[in-house]
Amino acid sequence: VLEGKDVIGAAQTGTGKTAAFALPTISKLGSHQGTRCLILEPTRELAAQVYDSFQDYGKGTDLTYALIHGGVGYGAQNEALEQGADVVVATPGRLLDHMS
Repeated sequence: VLEGKDVIGAAQTGTGKTAAFALPTISKLGSHQGTRCLILEPTRELAAQVYDSFQDYGKGTDLTYALIHGGVGYGAQNEALEQGADVVVATPGRLLDHMS
């Protein structure tokens, strides 16, 4: 992540996968504006967990985050995307809905 390369990882629950990519990502993002990190998760539950982790790890920064998944209305999600959240955590289906 720190070298600017894409990352794919798999390991058991509780091994620190999210922290392993979230902390260097937050460090690298700095204070520029606009979406610069997109994280795709297969389910809304996993997306919500990763989103919560990023918010926790990013406390004390000016970074903004958006959670984009189905099962809820589009209003707040549209607003977060229009404002240019630094980090977007999304499920593929809802992200495609927003792109069309």
